[in-house]
Amino acid sequence: RPVYSQIPAFTWRGLTVDHFTSIDDFSARARLVDPEGCVVIAEVDVESSAWKAGLRRGMFISKINDRRIKSEADFQDLVSALSGAAKVVTTSSPDGLRLEPQTFELAP
Repeated sequence: RPVYSQIPAFTWRGLTVDHFTSIDDFSARARLVDPEGCVVIAEVDVESSAWKAGLRRGMFISKINDRRIKSEADFQDLVSALSGAAKVVTTSSPDGLRLEPQTFELAP
């Protein structure tokens, strides 16, 4: 987050997400955005369950447990209520290549 932000970023299981336009190379990757909505992984703690599951910075998250994620608020509302394992669906790899949706299982 920029230094002017007074609100700490919300983190869940080592993941911090942001609006998909926040990534540095957005103009080159805009074609990879899920048209139904998504967020981008802004940071992943290397000791977290998200990292161990294979999630990386720059991946677009479109669903968690079959619920569409269209914004950071959607993400925070949904994951705040989760206590068990969760399925995270991504639609692009960190290197910017389009992928068929991939599902990652995140442990609590």
